[in-house]
Amino acid sequence: MAWLGLLHPAIDLAISYAEAYCPGATIPTSRAMHWLKLRATASLSAKAKRTYLLQLLPEVEGQILVRDHPYWKRMWTFQEFYIPKKNPVCRCGQLEFDYTTFDESFAPLVSSFWELQRH
Repeated sequence: MAWLGLLHPAIDLAISYAEAYCPGATIPTSRAMHWLKLRATASLSAKAKRTYLLQLLPEVEGQILVRDHPYWKRMWTFQEFYIPKKNPVCRCGQLEFDYTTFDESFAPLVSSFWELQRH
């Protein structure tokens, strides 16, 4: 388990975004519903699109905070995190999350952002 310190609000948003766009998720969590509703309404009006894009900014900050955490710069991180056969788990404050799911949410985030920018 990777201990990434206390939970920052932007990290919380990033994790809820990952829950919304997790491959194979069948029932979205209540936290994930926030993103699914925003995304669904983003195509309805310019204001809704702007709201969605502005919500993505702190989510991106959360992605950066997790990815740039000092934990990843330690020598033993590879052994602790990448060698075990189970999906790596991270913990921020009381919140635990699957790093693989978190990592896989980055591509949909980028494509969602650029897709909305084009329209």
